[in-house]
Amino acid sequence: MISKAQPSVKIVGLGPGDERYLLESTKKLLDDSLKKNCLILRTGRHPAAVTYVDNGAITLDSIYDISDDRQVIYGSIADFVVKFATQHGEAVYAVPGSPAVGEDSVSILLNRKNEVKVELVVGMSFLDLLFLKLGLDPIAGSVSIIDGEQFDKFGVDKSGPVVITQTYSSQVLSKIKLTVSDAFDLMNLDEVTAVVLYHLGLDDEAVFEVGINDLDKENLTDKAGTVSVVADHLTSVYVDLPVTLFKMVADLKETVAELRQKCPWDKKQTFESLTKHVVEECYELVDAARNVEITQDYNNLVEELGDLLFFVFIYSQIGEEHGAFNLNDIILELNAKLIARHPHVFKETKDVNLNQFLHNWELDKVKEKNRDSIFDGIPTSLPGLNLLSKILKKSAVSNIDVVKNIPESELSSTEKILLELTQHNDDLESVARDLALKIKALAVITERSNKLA
Repeated sequence: MISKAQPSVKIVGLGPGDERYLLESTKKLLDDSLKKNCLILRTGRHPAAVTYVDNGAITLDSIYDISDDRQVIYGSIADFVVKFATQHGEAVYAVPGSPAVGEDSVSILLNRKNEVKVELVVGMSFLDLLFLKLGLDPIAGSVSIIDGEQFDKFGVDKSGPVVITQTYSSQVLSKIKLTVSDAFDLMNLDEVTAVVLYHLGLDDEAVFEVGINDLDKENLTDKAGTVSVVADHLTSVYVDLPVTLFKMVADLKETVAELRQKCPWDKKQTFESLTKHVVEECYELVDAARNVEITQDYNNLVEELGDLLFFVFIYSQIGEEHGAFNLNDIILELNAKLIARHPHVFKETKDVNLNQFLHNWELDKVKEKNRDSIFDGIPTSLPGLNLLSKILKKSAVSNIDVVKNIPESELSSTEKILLELTQHNDDLESVARDLALKIKALAVITERSNKLA
């Protein structure tokens, strides 16, 4: 018994422009399939497709009207091609550009090789022409390529040179602009420039720069005002993106992970061994924060904040190595807690004064952590004056007059003096520090005087 031959589908690319960019072998295949009435065009809206549409080639543009879901659209296109090839034994399916670049319907057809024999025919991609016009080597330049419709999902963590395809409307371009704006909310977007690549390979080809802020305008106009176009299916955008916050966090996480693998000091650290270094860095940060108002030395403050941030990252790395938690867990926990602890900001509309906010904060902590008292959880390893101040502040917030309830017989004379001082100043730590610095200054003067004597 002779087995029936498997239907075949040859997928060919129409190139980036008009017929000038079609290979001779591609033209012959298209012409032969047209004569056999088995030529299917994904779209007739392509410069190289015009002749074949006029001569009766099948076009699938109507399928784009059945849904807004691209997977439904390209799945339906693949269904049509497979069904046609099954009924007629063969089909030549022509797509814009190259069949190997950015073609969802081709990917679907390649996954249906059990139904039809699929062959890809070499063709010139629009990217070849695009990189030529930009004067850019995509490999040496580490260029990323992203679908404009997916830019809000996959473009937020990109930096460096990026080619954005499928920028066929002001709506897609607006999504790109807003995504870039969100990712670079600390930057002046006027400094970010995009290159519009319009109708490459055609007589009305245009390549020009626009500011990101102008990217979603109905008419895209160059800075000189000499060129104006409306984005369509033959429009792409190139932009050299600065490093985003997402990328910086990812890079720092990767750096710390590498330190844990290769640096002897970082490798031996544990949760406990790092504590003394954390305390030291906290004191250095406190000094920098106190001095910045006087010295305006923000660089030092930035450096100390970075040093402290390092410990968040190395703790999260150790947690990840233990399979206990990671940086994502820390960020999610913090964000959830901030929202939960500030219902007057994120939920309730009524204003809350500071005292009420502090009281609610303490009650929420007790509830969240299943504690019996608002005084549970206070680190007893705090410096003595800080510990006393914290307990007294919590008492005041909760309207507990703890001072009146302490029998004087239980207090030493020094404790009575200290407690009396707290009634006049609730920040004895600062008072003690100021006194220490005054004594230090006086001691230095005395020391110098003694040397001169």
